[in-house]
Amino acid sequence: MSATQKFLRLSATEQRLLIQAAVLLGGIRIGLRLLPFRTVRSLVAQLASSSLRSHRINRCSTDRLIWAVTKASRYVPGATCMTQALTAEVLLTHHGHPAHLRVGFAKAEEGKLEGHAWLESRGRIV
Repeated sequence: MSATQKFLRLSATEQRLLIQAAVLLGGIRIGLRLLPFRTVRSLVAQLASSSLRSHRINRCSTDRLIWAVTKASRYVPGATCMTQALTAEVLLTHHGHPAHLRVGFAKAEEGKLEGHAWLESRGRIV
């Protein structure tokens, strides 16, 4: 079954959620490529906080939102863990879930510094 056929079999809510995730992923990916991280982080925070003011009646579960980001990230080139975490932060906040961005760094065996970004919500890594 093609990706298009799978998409069309989803409910309208799931389709809309995947489209939102894909658009956010693409925009944040471009932003991270062209702008300083502080600027992108500020824009994401503004987007997330403006979402708080819009009272969403149709809340999605945390698991469903993360599903949408993970699924959409397969179709957005260069959707790194940071891109996905920032996207998920906006979506979770928009749907009334707390979201806290975490970033960690460690030296790999070769001595190269590696980083990873993730979200926590209600004491759970999402």
